[in-house]
Amino acid sequence: MDYLHLIDNLTGADVDLLETPAYTFTAKTTDYASRFRLVFSSEVAGEAACEPPFAYISNGNIVITADAGDATLQIVDMMGRVIASYSGHTRCVPTNGMPAGVYVLRLIDGDSIRTQKMVVE
Repeated sequence: MDYLHLIDNLTGADVDLLETPAYTFTAKTTDYASRFRLVFSSEVAGEAACEPPFAYISNGNIVITADAGDATLQIVDMMGRVIASYSGHTRCVPTNGMPAGVYVLRLIDGDSIRTQKMVVE
């Protein structure tokens, strides 16, 4: 194993588990199931492979963790329709009123566009 990182999707912490002998964190009852993810490879992964998600769902809200400044957040359904768009320093978007389904979040900041799949239940 050449590459083994633990990514904390809440804080953005990227811990190299091959270099760190011990890693501890304090869990809370409000933590969500997908807070952490493991990225591993037999070859050294590129930067993009380790980029953490920029949003997660907590208590019926989409929480934006990226520091995107005046970026625009678009919520796109699987038919490619933009169903909502938020500009400025939006950090929390309610999911009430959104039908259950799979959506694509698009974070547009100047020439930079990041996308992420989101499942609303």
